[in-house]
Amino acid sequence: MRDALPHASFIGFTGTPIEKEDASTPAVFGNYVDIYDISQAVEDGSTVKIFYESRLAKVHLKPDEKAKIDAEEEAITEGEESTAKEKAKAKWAQIEAIVGHTDRLKIVAADIIDHFEKRQEAFEGKG
Repeated sequence: MRDALPHASFIGFTGTPIEKEDASTPAVFGNYVDIYDISQAVEDGSTVKIFYESRLAKVHLKPDEKAKIDAEEEAITEGEESTAKEKAKAKWAQIEAIVGHTDRLKIVAADIIDHFEKRQEAFEGKG
């Protein structure tokens, strides 16, 4: 489109940024013309206030599983000069594998369903 209309102005409307840090949205669409966020929408009466309730799905590690993770981390970094960033990445990859494990995801899903059903009993239409 930009090749066909090189002198045209392009305006993008987005409800979500392209990336979490919102760094590339202006790179793709150009500078912001206006920003209309949730707080403005609530103030205008366009939407109801949004309430967030944190939920905690604990990760239960048996002592031998924790030892295995620590041993794997040692094996990965043995004999290497690893930066703190590299060590953190390796540790995070292990944590991601544990947090995303099927058994834990089943617990998280069950909690979401249970929470939603209890909220429906107290206040229909809210989850």
